[in-house]
Amino acid sequence: MGYLRIIRWPNLLIMAMVMGCLRFFLVLPQFHHAGIIEGSSIMLFILLVAGVISIAAGGYVINDVFDIEIDAVNHRDSQIVGNEISIEAARKFYLIVSSIGILIGFYLAYLVSNFNFGLIFPVMAALLYYYSKRYKRQVISGNIVVAFASAMVLVVAWNFEILMLNADNEQLANDHGLIPFISRFVYAYTFFAFFSTLIREIVKDVEDIEGDSASGCLTLPVLAGVSASKKILSVLVLLLMTFVAYWQYWLWVKGYIYGSGFLFLTQFVGIVTLVKLFSRKRPINWHLMSNLMKVLMVSGIASIVLLNF
Repeated sequence: MGYLRIIRWPNLLIMAMVMGCLRFFLVLPQFHHAGIIEGSSIMLFILLVAGVISIAAGGYVINDVFDIEIDAVNHRDSQIVGNEISIEAARKFYLIVSSIGILIGFYLAYLVSNFNFGLIFPVMAALLYYYSKRYKRQVISGNIVVAFASAMVLVVAWNFEILMLNADNEQLANDHGLIPFISRFVYAYTFFAFFSTLIREIVKDVEDIEGDSASGCLTLPVLAGVSASKKILSVLVLLLMTFVAYWQYWLWVKGYIYGSGFLFLTQFVGIVTLVKLFSRKRPINWHLMSNLMKVLMVSGIASIVLLNF
C-alpha cells in the first residue's frame, strides 16, 4: 500500500481517464464521422497510457525522496518515504517505473517511425527529476514545470493518434480539415490543464509554507507571504474563469450545447474558490482549497465527454 500511495494512484487514474476522454470522446468520433479508421489499436493506446503514467509515477516517487525533510514538517502523519519505505528502496522503485516509461516511449516511437516522439519520455522524466531536486525550490519555476508536465499529457495523446495514421487516412483527415479542427480542442483543453494546475500548485505551496520555509524553498508564499499569494491566486482564478466562459461561448456557437453547459459546473467551483479567497471572516482551509482546484480541473476536462452528444 505504501508504494501505491507514493505514486499517487488517484492522480494517475485521473491522468489515464483524461487521455481516454480525449481519444474516445473527441478524436475517434471525429475520425469515424469522416470515414477515417484510427491507426492505433486499443492495446497500443493502453501501452501509451502505461508509458505516460509510469513517467508521472516516477516523478511522484523522486519528489517524495527529495522532500523527506519538508514532509517531516508538512505531512508528518502521512510520510511514507523514510517510514514505511526506505530511501534506498524508493530510489530503486523510481528507477524501475521511470525506465519502464522510457522504454515504452521508445517502443511506441519505433512503431510510428518517429524518434522524436520517443524523446518526449526521457525529457519529461528528467524535467520531473530536476523539478524535485531544484526547480520546486525556486519561485514560480517549479509550479510552471508541473503545470507544463500535466498539460503535455493531452498533447502527447493527440500527437500519437496523428502519427499512427497511415498515409491515406492522414490525407483524408487533411482533406476534411480534421487535424487543425481537433487540435483547436486539444490546445484549448491543454491551456486549461496548464493554467488550472499552475493555480493548484500555488495553493499547495501555501498549504506547505511551514515546511518549505524551514527547508529554504523560495516558493511564492514564502517570498511574498500568504496575503499576497491570495491576491495573485484570485487574479489567476478570475483569468481562468474568463477563459472558460469564452470557451463555453465558442462551444455554444459551434453547436456543442451539452459540453458548453457542463462547464457551468467548472464555473460554479471557480466561484466557490473565489468566495473563499476573498472571505475575511474565517481562515482558509488550504487543503480544502487544493481539493476544490482538483474538482475544477477534472470537471473542466470531463466536458470532453459531452462534446459529441
